[in-house]
Amino acid sequence: MDFLPLDGIGLVPQVDFRTIGNDLWIGLNASCDTIPSEAPAYVDHQDKQRVADSFRAKGPTGLYLEMEWALDADWYDPNASWRPFMPLPSGGSEEWYYQMDQHTPPNPESRSPHYTIFPSLLSTMEDDLQALESCVIAIAKSSIFSNRAMRPGLYDFAQLKGTFDSIESLEHFGANVKRQALDYLGFLAWWTLSASGWDLYIPQETVDRIMGFGLEGRRKRGVLIELERDWRQINFPHLLRHQIPVYYRWSESLQDTQRFRSLSPHILRAFDELRRTTSDGKVFAVDLPEFASDFEIMKDYDEFFQRRVFHNTPAPDLEFRGDWDYAVVDFQGWMYRPIDLETAREFAKLFGSHVVRREKRTSVIFRRWEAFNFDDSIMAPAGLDDSINARDLVRGNVEIREIHKSFFAPVQRQKFDLNGFPDYGPSLGDNIPQSAIPVSWVDAMASTDQSSKRSSSSGPNRGRSHARSTNRSGPYPRPRSSSPSYRATYQRRKETSPETAREQLVRRLRVQGNILGSTSLWQPPIEAEWNTAFLDEGVILFPDNRTQIRLRYWTLCSTVTIRMRHVLDFAISRGMRFLIAIPFDALPRFHQLEKSTMADLTKRTYDTGFQESPLTYSKGGSAFMDQYLGKLADILRRPHARAVIALGGPTSWIARFYGGERLVEEYMSGPSIQVTVHHRGRVAVAPFLDMPVFHDQLSKQEVELIHGYIPLGNPTEDRWAFPTSELFEEFSNHWRGEWNQGCERIMGNIARSLESGSLTPLTRREWREYLRSNNRGEHAPAPGSVPKDADFSFVENTLDSAFPVKWHGHHIRDIFLPEDFTVPSSGN
Repeated sequence: MDFLPLDGIGLVPQVDFRTIGNDLWIGLNASCDTIPSEAPAYVDHQDKQRVADSFRAKGPTGLYLEMEWALDADWYDPNASWRPFMPLPSGGSEEWYYQMDQHTPPNPESRSPHYTIFPSLLSTMEDDLQALESCVIAIAKSSIFSNRAMRPGLYDFAQLKGTFDSIESLEHFGANVKRQALDYLGFLAWWTLSASGWDLYIPQETVDRIMGFGLEGRRKRGVLIELERDWRQINFPHLLRHQIPVYYRWSESLQDTQRFRSLSPHILRAFDELRRTTSDGKVFAVDLPEFASDFEIMKDYDEFFQRRVFHNTPAPDLEFRGDWDYAVVDFQGWMYRPIDLETAREFAKLFGSHVVRREKRTSVIFRRWEAFNFDDSIMAPAGLDDSINARDLVRGNVEIREIHKSFFAPVQRQKFDLNGFPDYGPSLGDNIPQSAIPVSWVDAMASTDQSSKRSSSSGPNRGRSHARSTNRSGPYPRPRSSSPSYRATYQRRKETSPETAREQLVRRLRVQGNILGSTSLWQPPIEAEWNTAFLDEGVILFPDNRTQIRLRYWTLCSTVTIRMRHVLDFAISRGMRFLIAIPFDALPRFHQLEKSTMADLTKRTYDTGFQESPLTYSKGGSAFMDQYLGKLADILRRPHARAVIALGGPTSWIARFYGGERLVEEYMSGPSIQVTVHHRGRVAVAPFLDMPVFHDQLSKQEVELIHGYIPLGNPTEDRWAFPTSELFEEFSNHWRGEWNQGCERIMGNIARSLESGSLTPLTRREWREYLRSNNRGEHAPAPGSVPKDADFSFVENTLDSAFPVKWHGHHIRDIFLPEDFTVPSSGN
C-alpha cells in the first residue's frame, strides 16, 4: 500500500488500537497494551510539553510509579530525541542498569546517615558509566555529529562515592544512575541506526566498545506523539524502518487535517481487516475504493507530512560568488542551514533555489523539498544507500532529518518561513511567505457508538499472532484492564507510606511551577569545567533575587542528586543573573601573569576616565551592522568580557550569540586580569564576610555598546539595536528573570534583521511598542505561564520556612545540597 506509512521492508507495520478514557490511540510496530494508562495526564496541555520527572512519584527501588521513561514509551522530548531508541531488558538481561525494578544494595558495613553502595556494584557502575560516556563524547566530537545537536548530559562521578542519610535516598540514587546508563545506551542505539558510516569517524576502540553493548537485537522503548505538535520534528519513516513503537492520539481535528490522512484510524482499520483476509498480506489502493478520495489527498503529501511542491526550477538570477551566502532549508518549517560554495553548486542541480536580496546582502536558499526529480507518489524511505561519505549530498532525507532535527527543526512555538528565517512575531524587516501554522490540539474525540473490540494486526511473516476479532464495526477498542504487575505492587506500597513533611512541602511548592520554565534553550560546552579554586573561594551573590528563588526551588524539587556546579550550569543555561565574587584575601590564588601583548591591548581600557567611541547611524543598515559587529567583537575580546555571562538576560544572549562558547569557558575559569592584575572590576559586600569581595564587571558604556546604543543627545531620540535588560523588564511579559522561548523569538528576529542589513535601531518608545506587540496575539505567553511577584513571594516564604539559610553572600563551598530540612512551624 504505497499511500500508508511503511516499514523497512516496504510493508505497512503492525497496527493496533486502544481507547484510554476518551482518547483513541493508534500504535504502529507494537501493541497498544504497552501504552501507560496514565499517559494523558503526563503532558502539559498549556504548552504541550511532557510533564517533568520531578512530578513523578517513586516506588521503593526508585522506579517511577507512573511513566517510567527508562521502561515505558514517553512523550516525545525534542531535548532527548534519542530516547525512543532506548533498549529494553529481555528475560536474560543481567546488566545492572537493566534491573530497574531491583533494589540497589547498600554496603552492609555502612550505617545511617552514611550509607554507601555495595562496593563491587559501585565499581561496576563507575566502570560502565565511564565506558558509556566515553562513547557518547567520541560521537559528539565526530565530524558528522552536528555541533549544535543535543546529547545526554555528562555524569558527575563524584556522586558515586557520596554517602546517603537513608536507604530510600540510596535507592533513588541507584535508580537515577541506571537511568543515566540507559540514556547513554539509547543515544548510542539512536546514532548507530541513524548515521551511515558512523563507525568511520570515531576510533576503532570505541566502535568495538559500542558493538559490545549488544544494542542491535534489543527491543526499543518507543515514543508517544502529539501529531500537531511534533510532526515537523518526528521522523516517521526512520522510526518505522527500525521497528520503533510509535503511538499517537487521534481526534476530529486530525481527521480534518489533510497532511495526516495517511495515519487515519478509519483507513488503517479497513486496511488491517482486508490484509488479514489475503493469503499474502498484500493490499492495493484499488482494493479500497471507498477511500479513493483520501488516497488522492495523500498524494499531495510526502512521508514527512509536507505538502509536495512540483515544477521546481532554479532561480533565474542564480550565481556562485564568494561574497554571497548559501544555505539549505531541509524541511518545510525548519531553520536555514548554511552550506559551503561547493555544496551549493551540487545542490543547484538537485533542488529549487531562491535568491533573497536585502540591501547589499544576497543569499541563495535551496529548499530540499523542491527537488527536480520527484516521484508523484509517496517515496520509499530515503537514506538507504550504503555510501559512507559524510557530506549531505549522499545522505537521504531520512538521515538528514535525524542528524539535524535537534537544532534546525522548530520547537514549541518557534516558526520559520519558507526560506528558513526565524519568524518571531511582528517583523522588523520585510516579510517572506510563511509555512502554515499547525492548528491547535483539541480534546480527543470520544466514541460511545463504536464497537469495544480490540484490534491488533501485523504484516506477513513477522512471527506474531494473527488471532483477531472479526465482527468489529469501528476502531475504538475497550480500555486496557490493568497496568504492568510491578506497578500494582509499588502502588500498594505507596498507599501505605504517608508523605513526609518534606514531601508535603515539595508538593505545595510544585503548585507554583510557573516560576521555572520547562526547557533550557542552550547547553554549556561538552568539556567546559569549573575551576575548582573558583568554586572553593567564590562567594555567590544574587542582584536579582528571583534567581536565588528559582535555583533553590529547582534543587529542592529535582529528583536527581545536584551539586552547586550543576546549579551554576543551570543558571547560565537559563540566562539568569548572578555573580561569583572572590574575597580580598583569596585574590593571590588567582593571580596570573599578563602577556605583554595583552597588556598593551587592554591596559588603556582599565585607565580611569577611559571613554568608548560611540556608534553612529545614518540610515545605512549594512554600514551600521559592520560598525556594530566590529565594536562588539572588540568588547567581547577583552579579558573581563566573561562577566557578561553572569549578567543574564538579553545582554548575555547577545554575547553568546556572537561570541560563542569561549566566554562561558572563560567565566568558569575564574576572575580575569581586570581583578587580579589591574585591581579594577567591582568591589561588593558579602553579608557573611568581614572583608570586601571582587568580581569582573563591564562598564555601563560597554553594556550599552553590546546592545548597539547610539547616543543622539536626547533621551527620547537615543537608539538601540537590541533592547536592553531594563526595556525587557519593563515592557516584555516574556522576560521574568529567566530566558525562554518568547525571549528567544524576539531576539532572533532582531538578529535576523541585523544580519540582512535591514535593521533600524529603535528609540525607547519604539522598543516599548515592539516588545508590547509580542505580548499579544499568537506570540503572547501561554495563559498562567507568566509568574507574578506573589508567586515568587509564596515560594520564597515557603522555602524560608523549612530552609531558613539563604544562599546570597555565602561561599559556594558552604552551600550543602540537599539543604537541611527544618519542619515548618504550624503557627499555633
